[in-house]
Amino acid sequence: MDISFEQSGTIAILSLSGALTATTAEALIDRGLSCCVPPNTGILISFKEVPRLASAGIRALMLIRRRCEERSVRLALCEANDLILELFEIAGLTDLFQIHSDPASALASLNGR
Repeated sequence: MDISFEQSGTIAILSLSGALTATTAEALIDRGLSCCVPPNTGILISFKEVPRLASAGIRALMLIRRRCEERSVRLALCEANDLILELFEIAGLTDLFQIHSDPASALASLNGR
């Protein structure tokens, strides 16, 4: 899995590419936790190029979510495919994450618009 980083004002944008599995989740944890610091007020994680998500990927997202909450950093996810969205629904995670269909709406939400 590749993780590209972009900064949009005070929002860190992580774009994932490849499967999020046990062997790749640590990279997301490291990168995600490193973004949970000032001046960042939000993190956007794009799943546009993620074909599948394993339980280790969910664990990674939960760890990032917890750190974000501790530091008052908002977190949003976007562009997840139908299989990943269904996994979030089955696991009961849709209430724990802001999930948007596109980056523009996610950024607007993170920026308080």
